[in-house]
Amino acid sequence: MVLVALAHRQPGAAAPDEADLARSLRVLHDDVIEVVEALRAAGLLRSLERGGLVPGRPEGRITLLDVRRAVHGPVPARSVVTLDVVERTLAGIEQDGVKVLQGVTLQQLCDRAGSSPEQAPAGLDRALPSGPAEPPVVGPPDTP
Repeated sequence: MVLVALAHRQPGAAAPDEADLARSLRVLHDDVIEVVEALRAAGLLRSLERGGLVPGRPEGRITLLDVRRAVHGPVPARSVVTLDVVERTLAGIEQDGVKVLQGVTLQQLCDRAGSSPEQAPAGLDRALPSGPAEPPVVGPPDTP
């Protein structure tokens, strides 16, 4: 998504296709096709008639949660009442992750990655929220 959006930001730049993405990311072409299809089905990517891919909506309206849901499906809902302490802890971590992913947009990632697709692979580590993640606070198990 970041490579596609960065290319889209460049006036006159060619929109990358699946083969371009596979080469840039150094992954299998088939893997890229699978992810692109999921992103396209979710409306997050769009194919141009002349070839290539562009974001399916404005960068500021695509979150990492949108991408996660498109590629991996929804985060499973869990009934906290029936879970043991480990499952409750994992459910809490998953929900914290949802909040973080929901707060990071493609626009923010692109702004932090750099101004051109060539800079993106090396800059993607800068695109993630800065600082170490805080470990979740886990209290004693809920008592009925």
